[in-house]
Amino acid sequence: MIFTVFALAKQAMLRRLEKDTSICILVISPLTSIAADQIAQMESFGFNAVELTELTLTDVIHSPPNFIYSSAERATERAFLEALKDDCSLLHQRTASIVVDESHTVETWTGKRKNKCKKANMNKAFRSAFGKLSLLRSMCKKDCPLLALTGTGDKSTQDTICNELLLKEPTKLFVSPNRPNLRFSVHKVKKDDMLAQLNWLISLIEEYGINTPKTIIFCDTMYTIASVCQLFDDAIGV
Repeated sequence: MIFTVFALAKQAMLRRLEKDTSICILVISPLTSIAADQIAQMESFGFNAVELTELTLTDVIHSPPNFIYSSAERATERAFLEALKDDCSLLHQRTASIVVDESHTVETWTGKRKNKCKKANMNKAFRSAFGKLSLLRSMCKKDCPLLALTGTGDKSTQDTICNELLLKEPTKLFVSPNRPNLRFSVHKVKKDDMLAQLNWLISLIEEYGINTPKTIIFCDTMYTIASVCQLFDDAIGV
């Protein structure tokens, strides 16, 4: 992952200067499932990674891990902010970077999305704490950088991210979203033949069982979901 490289580079720099290489990177993650996956991956790389919760708060403050994964709500709670601000705390001293993963959420989840939603209620804040993340920067050391990552940020969204996170003249890096290993195909079929398009998946499950590659089926109505479930239940008893 991108911020793993930063951790390795920062540790190498400190080692060259013969300084303590204990650093901490605060990662704001929108979903606990994403955080759990990344924590497992970080641990496989040899890093100490912990999710910030009510139960882990004290340990995180007094013995900061290499990576702290937190929701915006938990990271902007008073107890954590006070520890992050205290220049005598290990949390303050070791925090080397803040990462806002899926940073478009500071726009889409806070009601800051302008001229993109026709319905007025779509502009209401879903998780307002994502609009308070700029607080974190003011609590850290002056040279603590902030990295905002997104895969869905158009020009307007980029501007909102910069404004909300107080990024002045940020360095922007763009990577092509092209994925040569992915492809899309569209098949127009009659409604009566729609479920038959899933027969290939049923055959795959019958052959490979639990080793079948993970597959996501998107449905536009609850009725379609029920129909798909019934199809698999009738075919393979799932």
